[in-house]
Amino acid sequence: MDTVSLTNLNIGDTYKVSGILMQADGTAFTVNGKEVIAESSEFKADQSEMTVEITFTFNSSSLAGNSLVVFEKLFCNGVDVARHEDLTDKDQTVDYPEGHTNANDKKTGDEVGTVGEKETIIDTVTYKNLHIGDTYTIHGDLHYKEDFISRIPSPQKLGLLVTTYMPELSSGNSERSEKLNSLLPFLFSGSGNKVSSIRVTIICSCMFSY
Repeated sequence: MDTVSLTNLNIGDTYKVSGILMQADGTAFTVNGKEVIAESSEFKADQSEMTVEITFTFNSSSLAGNSLVVFEKLFCNGVDVARHEDLTDKDQTVDYPEGHTNANDKKTGDEVGTVGEKETIIDTVTYKNLHIGDTYTIHGDLHYKEDFISRIPSPQKLGLLVTTYMPELSSGNSERSEKLNSLLPFLFSGSGNKVSSIRVTIICSCMFSY
């Protein structure tokens, strides 16, 4: 949703706001070859300063790691009378974070796990396009690869881990292991028949901002 503040309107004239989503390179963002455009309903100005909202509804699944900028046009009685088209305007920019994970067994240093009563997996989350200064939370939990729904039981009840941090750069990585006092380890029992070095577990990680 884009909130557009309008000033210096002529009371009684008919107005409409139109917006389009642009990519950082100045080209229009498209979904299935079509530009993403939103328009307000026509309205008559009853005061010289008004606020109008326009809503964009679209598939954003391809936008991880990228940003969109909203451009607007103001029409008065069908004539284009004003524009706001600034690719550098942070207030008009929406950033879509991207994250990737790489999980390795602490002892082997790779994807080959070890069997034991107390095992640790280190999951490194690489992120891109975050807002510097925002606080982010990474959630992670362990699952059996054969049955994704079931969580692996943890003697320390750390099957679900939460790590909160504030990035100094928009891109980088965060490593979760017991080496970092502010982060939490994945500790679990790998001695049963269910978990073995070849039936390895996988890690789910989600990133949130608030």
